[in-house]
Amino acid sequence: MYTFVMGYTHDGTKGQGALLFGRTAHPLERLGPSTAGRSGCSGERNIDVTLREFYIDRRRAESPAFLRVLKELPIDAVDYKPHERSPTAQQIVWTLTSELKACLDVVTQNKAEWQSLPPLPLPEMVRLFEQRSNELTDLVAKMDEASWNRTAQFYYNGKVVSEQPVGQFLWFILFDAIHHRGQLSAYLRPMGGKVPSIYGPSADEGPA
Repeated sequence: MYTFVMGYTHDGTKGQGALLFGRTAHPLERLGPSTAGRSGCSGERNIDVTLREFYIDRRRAESPAFLRVLKELPIDAVDYKPHERSPTAQQIVWTLTSELKACLDVVTQNKAEWQSLPPLPLPEMVRLFEQRSNELTDLVAKMDEASWNRTAQFYYNGKVVSEQPVGQFLWFILFDAIHHRGQLSAYLRPMGGKVPSIYGPSADEGPA
């Protein structure tokens, strides 16, 4: 079952938005409920880590890149969008910030409800994103595996639209957020900003 529930759609239209809650097996879920192997170079021993531990590692690696992109957005161009059917930069940042609120609710309450609220000013959204991102990483680091695998409920307009394991939802949101970060990185130059390094050097960070 899939249900559209969150934010803005990927084409920018406001409504029963961008995200899909569903129970089709996620690729990570196929690795097993508790562990995923870390494969080393030839001759190295594989080290088993839980999906929760791997998630924490990835959050800590990805968070600085998110902040570099967000802090490069020109505040006077947040209404920029490349096409009439695309979301504005402000809408994308608000989606990222709101997704983290949903993740925090899932971790602390085993439930989350998406609310379509108006975006805040860009500096406040970036501040909230950093605060919520750090809080989420800290909370997941303190979880046990039973809490990670516990089923959470997801609400829209006061009704349960999906139930799925906490960990599966957190991975899903991280992947969706990386997608939206890619959108923003493509917006930066037309907005008058510079593209920072994400997974490697950026031409904008080289010699003038």
